[in-house]
Amino acid sequence: MTDGEHTLKIVKDPTGKEGIKIVPFTVRNGPAITLEGLNDRDVIDGVLPIMINAYGKGNQKQFLIDGSETPKTIPSWIWAGLIIFFGWSVFYILTS
Repeated sequence: MTDGEHTLKIVKDPTGKEGIKIVPFTVRNGPAITLEGLNDRDVIDGVLPIMINAYGKGNQKQFLIDGSETPKTIPSWIWAGLIIFFGWSVFYILTS
């Protein structure tokens, strides 16, 4: 099948009863491409650090752990949680 959006429409079951089931799906034969640091319709100014990863299926008879996952940066909510936790720890140590 060609890449892109497709729809599977099922009208009858094997016994001949009629019913409709529509299943939309996407075909992506090429490599999986991820982009981090830039989103749709972003307005940017100056230097922008971005990370682009494109992984194909490669040799499907052998699984390679190296480079099989898309690396991502640590989410900002984790950084905020760590700062709050360490701030509370310092406060607790100083007040006890």
